[in-house]
Amino acid sequence: MTTETTSGTTGPYEAIEKLGTSPLWRYYGELFTAEPRSKAVPHLWSYRELRPHMLHFAGALSLEEAERRVLMLVNSGMTEPPATVNSLYAGIQIILPGETAQAHRHTANAFRFIIEGEGAYTTVNGERVHMRPGDLLLTPGWHWHDHYHEGDGPMMRLDGLDYPLVNALEAASSSSTTSAPSGPGGRTTCPAGSSSTAGSTPCGSSRTTSTPRSATTRGARRTRPSPASATTRPAAATTVSCWNTATRTPAAPSCPPSPAGSRGSARASTAPHTATRPAPSTTSSRARAARK
Repeated sequence: MTTETTSGTTGPYEAIEKLGTSPLWRYYGELFTAEPRSKAVPHLWSYRELRPHMLHFAGALSLEEAERRVLMLVNSGMTEPPATVNSLYAGIQIILPGETAQAHRHTANAFRFIIEGEGAYTTVNGERVHMRPGDLLLTPGWHWHDHYHEGDGPMMRLDGLDYPLVNALEAASSSSTTSAPSGPGGRTTCPAGSSSTAGSTPCGSSRTTSTPRSATTRGARRTRPSPASATTRPAAATTVSCWNTATRTPAAPSCPPSPAGSRGSARASTAPHTATRPAPSTTSSRARAARK
């Protein structure tokens, strides 16, 4: 292979690099590995060990100094930017009684797993969602959300976001607002005139906040009412028997059609509708014998 180009001064590899290309054969082993490789390394985070530090920073830093008091769970193999695994970030957040975390939104999706604390809730696009230990809350991407704590003790939860994946796709975006809530009955967390993206609930919509679930109803299975409780049957009424005892054929107009030529009148009865065949009478037996 010649090492000169048409100019006679540049090597072939330098020439193709200037054209924005690279030879695959030089990177083939790195791009297509024999088995999966991850930068993340195994690690165990202990909540028992992290909890005292969470309480320390909650007392040392106000929300004005730290908009979100979060200790990120950073994998030692993924420190820049910090991440827990290659596609997810996780961190423990603490909110003290009476605090309100500022409303914001981001393209990354989020989940919240509540570890401890009572009396707090998050507001997602104007809809209140209460938080109790063991609850798992989902916050779709680009939905306005903030957090309120009206309980007594600290609220701690595990936050997870897929921003490493969103950032890798170069789709990251965020915005925040400092607008005050409209009141405890129906706080709005969206800037005036703003709305969410297509397919999500409009910001500041007419949807009312949800009522908190009681401890007895939380997680209970929803059941349908039984037919007896859903509808009320009328009192016993006079019904019509479907069968002519002489010819053994349907007699009432609401019954299946009678065979041609059969006769008989409907017999009034207070018994429920029945299609059982009555026992043959002596008269009908004689009639059959005469026909034979």
